[in-house]
Amino acid sequence: MTLRSPAHAGRSLRPPRRPWEPRSWVAVGHRSAGKTSLAEIVLHAGRVIRQPGEIHAGSTLLDWTPESMAHEQTLGVSTAWIDIDDDTPMVWVDTPGTLSLRHEQDRALHLADGALLVVDGTKGIEHGTARVVPHLKEDRPCVVAVTKADRGLDIEDVWRLCDELTDRLGRRVAALQLPWVERGELIGLIDLLERRALRYDPERTGAWSPEPIPAALKDVVWSAAESIAEAVALTDDDLLEQYLEDLELPWPVVELGLQEAVRQGTVVPLVITSAAQRIGGKPLLSALGRFQPPHRPVAVRDSDGQTRPCAIEDGFVATVVSSGWDKEGKPFHMVRVCHGAPSRRPVRNLRTGDVVKVAKWYRLRGPRRAVVQRPGRGAWIACYDNLDLQPGDTLAEQVEVALPMPDPPVVAWWIPDDQAPGGTRERLATVAKLDPGLVVEETGAGVQLWGISEGHLQLALQRTEAWLGAPVPVYLPPVPYREVVAGPVSDVSAVLRKTGDHGLVDAFAEIHVSLAPGDPNQGLVFHDAVKDAEALPQRFRPAVQRGVARGCAKGPQGYPVTGVMLTLSHGEYDILCSTDDHFEQVGATALAKALERAGTEFVEPVCTASISVPQDCTGDVIADVAAHRGRVLALETTGCTTTLDIEQPLRELRTLPRRLSGLTGGRGDMRWELSHYRKVDKAHVATQREPCRPTLRR
Repeated sequence: MTLRSPAHAGRSLRPPRRPWEPRSWVAVGHRSAGKTSLAEIVLHAGRVIRQPGEIHAGSTLLDWTPESMAHEQTLGVSTAWIDIDDDTPMVWVDTPGTLSLRHEQDRALHLADGALLVVDGTKGIEHGTARVVPHLKEDRPCVVAVTKADRGLDIEDVWRLCDELTDRLGRRVAALQLPWVERGELIGLIDLLERRALRYDPERTGAWSPEPIPAALKDVVWSAAESIAEAVALTDDDLLEQYLEDLELPWPVVELGLQEAVRQGTVVPLVITSAAQRIGGKPLLSALGRFQPPHRPVAVRDSDGQTRPCAIEDGFVATVVSSGWDKEGKPFHMVRVCHGAPSRRPVRNLRTGDVVKVAKWYRLRGPRRAVVQRPGRGAWIACYDNLDLQPGDTLAEQVEVALPMPDPPVVAWWIPDDQAPGGTRERLATVAKLDPGLVVEETGAGVQLWGISEGHLQLALQRTEAWLGAPVPVYLPPVPYREVVAGPVSDVSAVLRKTGDHGLVDAFAEIHVSLAPGDPNQGLVFHDAVKDAEALPQRFRPAVQRGVARGCAKGPQGYPVTGVMLTLSHGEYDILCSTDDHFEQVGATALAKALERAGTEFVEPVCTASISVPQDCTGDVIADVAAHRGRVLALETTGCTTTLDIEQPLRELRTLPRRLSGLTGGRGDMRWELSHYRKVDKAHVATQREPCRPTLRR
């Protein structure tokens, strides 16, 4: 029988559970660079899964959603925790590489502690990789993982990649491993830190055995090790002085200095992997554990709008990273704890002001989940409660997490109400709520869905159709044409006279107007030229202007009228029966009669756009712009990228993102805005609905 002292009566002798405060690494890079396949061999090395899954078979842990399996690519943020040891839990964050969902990748990259830049060894730095590099130039721990090393990667390719990444990142990139190739085949890795060769099992089990460095590679290994020592020495004045004096550094000093330099973000290590051969999973996992980043400070915004680092007095602060549905169709929200830990104190959703109460928090491994008792700073956790949350929301008392703004939507599809299945508007609104990159805009005859790219819109539409169980027809948005006055007319009269049953006048109003063409970008210009106040009192003249404005809503050819210069020259009224409504009515009638006499012409919206394309695609893009009634206003080349400022009618600009993707292989970006209206020949006016139904780019 165990006796307890009164001081400990009723208390557990077990020490309190430590908060779960993992460090997170976010995998970023170009589409199809191998991020998910790389995650599989790392999760296998960390004993999270028994065997690495295959993307084409739909068996990977992180690409578990129906959309990801159908398109064989990552289409959302997914996480998996790895218990490296008792003191260093780690969260692997997988992100979409497709540019259609770059806002998802940017949000996760902003919140993770460290970045894992995944580079396809056969293609080098692609557009998606180059796009994310500017986000890595700050003092953030970063590791480069070169994938697909079994497809002809040699040591010279590694050196070239290190030099190019060093130039782009502005930080020294040091290779920690080299490919070990015999007779043209990758058989293992050369580990520069441990000074040994790792021969991998040819049966692709992921097992390896250490061997001495081959004699033919000893000089290469010695030179690579010196490069690592030099990179470390340049990060510390004392180490640099010792290195210049002795022309070398003790290897234990190099290892410790490298660890500190990577954590501070001054040196970027590079490792070699091959998911197909199951090579490099365990060394990469060891490297991520060795270079475990510190908790990344998150910027918050006070109620007065000032941005500052999150402080202790802010208490619990978290932000919603992504939202979605599990395999049972139940919604869940992934949250990153920025500071503090969840408690019983009420926490508010700062967007809505609602009190947020979460019953249980879970840590995730793809679709799998496990309850986490004490999530702390840096934790990526999820809740399955029915809460009004959406990505980007802050859960806190008073401070808001400052997240990067997503790129503005540039592509729109139009869904007419007369062809859409019932409930389409509601379902689209639900999908858009869980994706800040989408915008749903109500129109009179339908709804416009705005997104970053056509692939982005296609994914949203597929999710909507899966709920509705019926296809949703989509069209290019109608072009907002306008009508303008073709020529001047004068002395147009409009009279309203109504006589009741008793023979007396019940309603009377009369005006005389003149009409002239104006600037189509200015709308209505109303000029009051009535000099006889007794004929038409001042109080009736605003009603005439309202009537004219109402008449501009629809011209003789069915489109709104703009560029109207109307002059009110004379009027008559009856002191007993004239009202504002009567003069508003004759104002609309007078405009209609004047437009019928003057005739109208079409004007179309013209837009300005800024396009960024690879330099080798510049000629094709310029030719395409000219072929679609556009012109180049300015051109500037920086490095391998060309930026063009163009002007193009909206009718052609609606399909420019699709054409740009084809011309540049998905490497082009654009932003646009409405500039002005100009006259257009009736042959270029699109009066029919133009369907569009592209497939999601793989």
